[in-house]
Amino acid sequence: CEITLSSATNTSVLIESPGKGYSNNVSLTANTPTTVTIPNGYLVPKIGDRVDSLLLHITANDPISVYLLNFAGATADGALAYPVNTYGSEYYTSGYEGFSNDCFIIIATEDNTIVEITPKVTTQGGHLANVPYTVTLNKGQEYMEYGKQNTATTGSYIREVNGKKIAVICGTKCTNVPFGCAACDVIFEQMIPISKLGKKYLLAPLATDTLTPAYTYRIISTTDSNKIYLNGVLYDTLQKGEVANHNHETGAICLTSEYPIMVVQYTQGIICVKVGDPAMIVVPPVEQFIDRVNYATPTYVGFREHYIYILTETASVGTVNLNGTAIAQASFKPFPSCNTYS
Repeated sequence: CEITLSSATNTSVLIESPGKGYSNNVSLTANTPTTVTIPNGYLVPKIGDRVDSLLLHITANDPISVYLLNFAGATADGALAYPVNTYGSEYYTSGYEGFSNDCFIIIATEDNTIVEITPKVTTQGGHLANVPYTVTLNKGQEYMEYGKQNTATTGSYIREVNGKKIAVICGTKCTNVPFGCAACDVIFEQMIPISKLGKKYLLAPLATDTLTPAYTYRIISTTDSNKIYLNGVLYDTLQKGEVANHNHETGAICLTSEYPIMVVQYTQGIICVKVGDPAMIVVPPVEQFIDRVNYATPTYVGFREHYIYILTETASVGTVNLNGTAIAQASFKPFPSCNTYS
């Protein structure tokens, strides 16, 4: 596990795991990413249906960006860590069915946090599909549970019964996306709370110069009778918690819905594309777009190519800067049916 930290200003960061006695002070130089390797002994164990106090708590004197990377050999995936003030009390989960059971991790920020979990499938710990059960956590504790027999927990519903803030992380140790598109890879990501989901999403195709631009995406509806539009055309109606899966997509997609939805985009395995293996991104809705982002890519030697996909209002094309230099207008293309975005 590696954590890459970056900031627009000089600042200091504390990474600690009170439950395991780990502590690390890191000094950041403005606009210079710093990567910290976390010893394996301080990470969450591979045991489900239990409460532990194994979280890493990260605090800084100034705003920072935090990116997580899990890797081993020829497998890797990264995730953006959201700050605590963006957490919510209700979530849907999204992993991917694989050769190892997918899992979800619930993180508490307050004592006496009571979490109700309605699993989409019967879990490894024996909790039945669609039957709610509760877990009580204190501040700094986490609960992890797996699906059973390689079934995906995607679409499970998680809520804190008193409205307290929690975080949810989902992932799979080894999966093909989609099935049959080897190779097997780890995927994981922090979920966006239901309160922060929206009704318009933009999915960008992958770069055509080196990649076959094929990807997979999933939609999870937060309400019943939710009409879904693809590039302005009605193509599906989903019920609450229903998961729609779409493979081998190649173009830019503008997704809109009558009520909020969750959208997850996946890169596919090397058998089905020219470069890369499975990775997962929980796509932020247009409603969550912001005007500046401080980011960094991992320095892991196995990564030979780095890509960035920037989605913006078409009116802003020509004024988007990368490290202070304007990006050429020709680098952007308008989305079909949502041409106010590029």
